[in-house]
Amino acid sequence: MSTLASHSYGACQIRVLRITRRGDRDDLRDLDIGVRVEGEIADAFTKGDNELLLPADSLRNTVYAIARDVSRTEIEQIGLALADHFMAHQPQFTRVRIELAERPWTRLPVSGRAQGQAFTATASERRTATVTSNGPQVAVVGGIADLTIMKTAGATFEGYLADQFTTLEASSERVLAVRADARWTYLHSEVSYGPTWQGIRELLLEAFVRQHSRSVEHSAHAMADVVLSSYVDIGDVVVTLRQRSLPMVELAPFGLDNPRVLFRPEDAPELTAEVRLTR
Repeated sequence: MSTLASHSYGACQIRVLRITRRGDRDDLRDLDIGVRVEGEIADAFTKGDNELLLPADSLRNTVYAIARDVSRTEIEQIGLALADHFMAHQPQFTRVRIELAERPWTRLPVSGRAQGQAFTATASERRTATVTSNGPQVAVVGGIADLTIMKTAGATFEGYLADQFTTLEASSERVLAVRADARWTYLHSEVSYGPTWQGIRELLLEAFVRQHSRSVEHSAHAMADVVLSSYVDIGDVVVTLRQRSLPMVELAPFGLDNPRVLFRPEDAPELTAEVRLTR
């Protein structure tokens, strides 16, 4: 005999491009939004009874209606409004989770001047937010995903454990390339989300650049630590670094040396390090 241990449903990858018109200068919000709900809907799973199911079409249209309000300038505010709406209007829901990711666009420069109504898509980096609510309690998590960064000096990897399967040679000078994810939990909702997110992003980059890295793990901790120590409104922070493998090109067969000039980037991560710091 089986027991339904947990259940949820929702709609994912709801794409919204919102343009805020400001005369000759427009602002873009390019969002992916996901909605997942839990509640008194077990019969839909076990009996096929759809009486309390809100269709994905309704979830999607609710996202559009809430995102229409341009006074909600930050993605966290959109997430909070969606969570409040579902908990207030759907009593069968006991918990809702809103996941948001924003793709950045930058203004196109013409003759050295950024244009007000022309844009170019930037790298894969995304601003993220997750809002979870059960009604009385609401949690907001900010974040950044796929921040690709590299430094060509100031990184080593030595003194590590080696066994019979180890082939890696120690390096006192190496190129360090990583794809970084970070997420942090706000202790309350009275936060200036946009400036805080921008400040945290700058701190993450600064820690990566300034610290002499002894390992990817060492860098991850430094990046998380500077965020938690700088913002009292944050309760915890998680930093995940996925190192990109950059073996040097072998030119010896051609009678040439390679004085750390040519590298062969590989897409598959060589190592993943994650650290979570709490207050």
